[in-house]
Amino acid sequence: ARMMVAAGGVLRAAPLALASVLLLLQAGGGDAQFTRSAGGENLDGSLDHCNFSGTVRLKGPYSMEPGDAYFSTAHQQRAAVELFITKLNNQHCGVSFGGHNYTVEITSVQDSSSTAIVEEIAKSIVADDTIDFVWGPYSTTLNKPYASVIAESSKLAVLAGASSTAVFQGRPNLFGTLPASPNFFRYAVPALKTMNATRFAYVSELDAPMCGYVEQVIADFGVEKAIGVIIPKEPSEADVFGAVDEIIAEDPDVILTCVYNNACPVFVKGLRDRAYTPKALVMSLCPGTSGFLEAVGADAENIMGVTAWDKSLDATDAIINMTAEEFFYEIRDRIGADAVYHTAASAGAISALVQAIQRADSIDPAAVAAELKLGGFQTVFGEVNFDNNNQFRDPYLLVQYDKSGNTPVIWPKNGLEMVYPMPTWQSQDCRASENCSDIGECQSDGSCLCPGDYEPSGYKCIIIPNEDHQQSPQVKAVCLALFAVNWIISMSAIAWTIHYRRKPVIRASQPVFLVTIAIGTMISSSTILFLIVDDVNDPSHLAESGEYWPATMACRMMLVTYTSGFVLTFAPLFAKLWRVKALMASAKTLKRIRIRSTWLFFLIGGLIVIDLAIVFAWNVNDPLVFSREIISYDENGSPTLSAGACGGNDEMPFIVAILIFHLSMLFFGVYLCFKTRNINSVMSESKYVAVAMISNLQVLALATPVLVIVSGEPVASMFLRSAVIFLNDFGVLNLIFLPKVIALVRGDAIVTSGLTGSSGSKRTRREGDMTTQTGASGTTVSQ
Repeated sequence: ARMMVAAGGVLRAAPLALASVLLLLQAGGGDAQFTRSAGGENLDGSLDHCNFSGTVRLKGPYSMEPGDAYFSTAHQQRAAVELFITKLNNQHCGVSFGGHNYTVEITSVQDSSSTAIVEEIAKSIVADDTIDFVWGPYSTTLNKPYASVIAESSKLAVLAGASSTAVFQGRPNLFGTLPASPNFFRYAVPALKTMNATRFAYVSELDAPMCGYVEQVIADFGVEKAIGVIIPKEPSEADVFGAVDEIIAEDPDVILTCVYNNACPVFVKGLRDRAYTPKALVMSLCPGTSGFLEAVGADAENIMGVTAWDKSLDATDAIINMTAEEFFYEIRDRIGADAVYHTAASAGAISALVQAIQRADSIDPAAVAAELKLGGFQTVFGEVNFDNNNQFRDPYLLVQYDKSGNTPVIWPKNGLEMVYPMPTWQSQDCRASENCSDIGECQSDGSCLCPGDYEPSGYKCIIIPNEDHQQSPQVKAVCLALFAVNWIISMSAIAWTIHYRRKPVIRASQPVFLVTIAIGTMISSSTILFLIVDDVNDPSHLAESGEYWPATMACRMMLVTYTSGFVLTFAPLFAKLWRVKALMASAKTLKRIRIRSTWLFFLIGGLIVIDLAIVFAWNVNDPLVFSREIISYDENGSPTLSAGACGGNDEMPFIVAILIFHLSMLFFGVYLCFKTRNINSVMSESKYVAVAMISNLQVLALATPVLVIVSGEPVASMFLRSAVIFLNDFGVLNLIFLPKVIALVRGDAIVTSGLTGSSGSKRTRREGDMTTQTGASGTTVSQ
């Protein structure tokens, strides 16, 4: 047809038949081989305006049977070429040169992934003058013998399935659109070096061309090779796992793999089974393929891949006006599998050839080769340019799986950030599951780091309700104020007593006893300080298990301060009243007795010992522990209400013992007040002591049932107990000291009280002691 056009005749191309599968006997092959011709799909009268003048024919071997070793990738490459040629012929009137349009047709011959068969196919193509251009098979393994035959001919060949430089070097009629093997990791290594990766390990199947130059690349960029492991072709699981173990022993930053589709998922499984996560895992060939993603599932996230193409590239074919993304989905619709870079490389190769033919305006191999050398072809594979060996000039891209299973390009940089170091498998499990409810961050151990008011629950972050701890800073402040009032009054009373200790009013009441009472109220009021201690500063929630010691020690100390303070407050009054009663009894018998103050202090000390002995027994046998009890939970199991309190296993016997002892003191004190009611109040204070003791009894009587009622309300219970202590101590201080202050201000004199008569009285004084003396008319008590 071309000869007739050149002679001035016009040959109108007859309608082309639909693509068909033919069974032919290949010359020299000896076996029946499948041959598939594509290029005339759907051509009909609607394309009459194209005025096709003939056909440009291509031919090459493909692995077309599912059982063939290279079937998967070859099937995709053939689909890409057929897609391009179909659109070229049906939508763009084929290829144009010499002022005419020509259809393009490619014939695929079954090669059974055999080097012997591809060599015979190459010989038949070279001998066939009807073939204008030669197409290559997939894999460097098949292309090496195939290219050796084609290179000896004058035919121009496009080998879209070879990456080895040995296939192209010194062969000007051969062109390839896969990046050269030496460039395989030339983006990956420097990209990871920028992330401070320094130690690289690799595993390669035997004779895999991709890793033939990895050690040179590692050396070129000044990083360390940790280990290199070679495994057999088509390795077993044991082979792959053995390589995994060797690499783990070296603990590299980055693992580079040069293994094929079957070994990739096994390698990932080996790493996961051993719970080992490198900082980066860079895999060849597999990333981007649907089979790999199906095999590893969510584990693919953050795995990097070396690829020559991705659908996210900003690339549009200059001939058929198809974008990279459109091409990806067209291929998926055609064959039900995702396009990988080999697929796009084939589409880019056929497009570059067609564009070169149109630029050369000829199908002369030398003219087309010259145009191919110039490059600059816009294709779905990106811009195609060739190096000095006629191989694709640019290095492989570095991609990384995202959560959606896509593989966007991360190097060269295009605005996307590399995830490095790679999250651990446990962390990825977290991400693949609830991903911390998309508000937290999965940690290396698989737990969730949750923000603000959220807390981890498995792989989720759940809202933490505003747990009511039943703590009130305001009530604590009121309790502190009550404590402060009593302390100020107590210290003022002590200072006042010491300052006026030589005044008759003070001497009559004995300053040492007054000071002891004031100290007792201070100690007793200090119990408030321990009552307000809780677990507000317990971020670790130790109180829930009773292990928060600050609050537990406060529980035990308040027993000591309350009991010792109570005794020091009332024992001096009790002892003094008892002494007055004893003197009154001796007066009735007309005997002179002397009761020294030291003996009274022994009495006070004895009462304190009894009280502290009960407390000691309590702390030894059933010590109080502060614990927080969760009262209610929300639907996520988070606490909403809790209460903290001091408690033990069986504290009731000790409470009863202390209560009986204290009530006994109070009742006996009231009895003594009654017996000494006729003594001068400045001397015996019986009236005021009685009022104080009765006041204490009233407060306890009223507070006890209320304390029982509010026992489940920590804030109310804390305030009520503080108020009881405050009122007891405040009442004692005012009833004991205020009358003396008033008497001192008024200048009242100490008046003796006759017990049996009003005449003939006489007073004698001995510092620190109290005596009775009888006379003719009656009895006087003097101090």
